Amino acid sequence: QFTSNIRINGSYSPKIDEIIRCIIQLKQDEPDVKILIFSHWDTILSAIIFGLNQNDIKYRASFSPNFNKQIEEFKDYNQGVTCMMLNLKFGGKGLNLTEATHVFLVEPILKFDEEIQAIGRIHRIGQCRKTFVHKFITKNTMENVIYEKIINDKEKWIHNQFTLRDLENLFSLP
Repeated sequence: QFTSNIRINGSYSPKIDEIIRCIIQLKQDEPDVKILIFSHWDTILSAIIFGLNQNDIKYRASFSPNFNKQIEEFKDYNQGVTCMMLNLKFGGKGLNLTEATHVFLVEPILKFDEEIQAIGRIHRIGQCRKTFVHKFITKNTMENVIYEKIINDKEKWIHNQFTLRDLENLFSLP
């Protein structure tokens, strides 16, 4: 855990704290870093936004008014915006955001094509820099159990060949 020595203002949840620390570390390493943060849930994105505000990190959000303006401000290095908050359901399609080099996936994504869409916002034609994907999975939680089950049977999930029984098994403890 490379960010454990990074101090943040406030305490939100172990995962959100780690996300904020990671952003601060990335900004220390590269002051004009651009990060896309994806979640299925606007409430989670809003909680992260609270932490970003408390730590003076500029962001834009897909659920804010005037989405196109939010995107343009994120892309413009003169604006000093570090993070673009995107709901996975709406923000993963049709955007070219090669200004960013980091994608944060806040929780496990059950549909592999949604994950590829999110990563594809920065890892596409026109991208000249290395891109990085950060998956935030909380250890010793149901989230971790789900993630491990998906990883252990990756081909089934990649090709969307899972059954209702497979979905039920995701939510059962080992």
